[in-house]
Amino acid sequence: MDDPLPWPDEYKKLFVQGGDYFEFAHFGWGDMWQQFYGYCAGYKRAADCLVDDAICSCDTSRLDTVIFPVLFLYRQFIELSLKQLILEFGDGSCDEKVERLKQLNHDLDASWREFVRLLPKSIEAHEQKTVKVVEKYIREFAGVDKSSYSFRYPVAKNLTLIFGKEQRLNLRHLKERMSEIESFFCGVSGFLDDLRTNQE
Repeated sequence: MDDPLPWPDEYKKLFVQGGDYFEFAHFGWGDMWQQFYGYCAGYKRAADCLVDDAICSCDTSRLDTVIFPVLFLYRQFIELSLKQLILEFGDGSCDEKVERLKQLNHDLDASWREFVRLLPKSIEAHEQKTVKVVEKYIREFAGVDKSSYSFRYPVAKNLTLIFGKEQRLNLRHLKERMSEIESFFCGVSGFLDDLRTNQE
């Protein structure tokens, strides 16, 4: 006999805390930096899992529908990573940094420009080259989704289609580039932390 169709039940809740230990997740743990890490890592890992699952499925309908959450999650990972670095290593008081983040809103280009200001002018040529490559990646993403809207809704506020013609995107290639961005952010964080420690 087939499993019955799942149906809303008046006696059940959405959020419960009990059950098998490896069925529930903890959140709200740690200080601000630990929570930033959890959010950034979570969005990136979730996107990676969706990509892997869709590719392994060899199911074009799955590939053609997970693209939206995948790109939203990767974009959110980039945005949060940039903002975390700006908050942690930017100049000024906490209030001044928060005000700058508000002005950035969800604009990836503006967030990138603010982030680049954190980097010392004296970085070596090969490091400058890496920064330019990551900038190219992020500008490419911003060109497709400047304000974190394109992969949350199929239509703009005036109800015109955001993507009016068919496009193709290699998900495995995208995942590989996102892993490069993640490595870059980790490296920059360690570099800026060492720089700050040596200046104290």
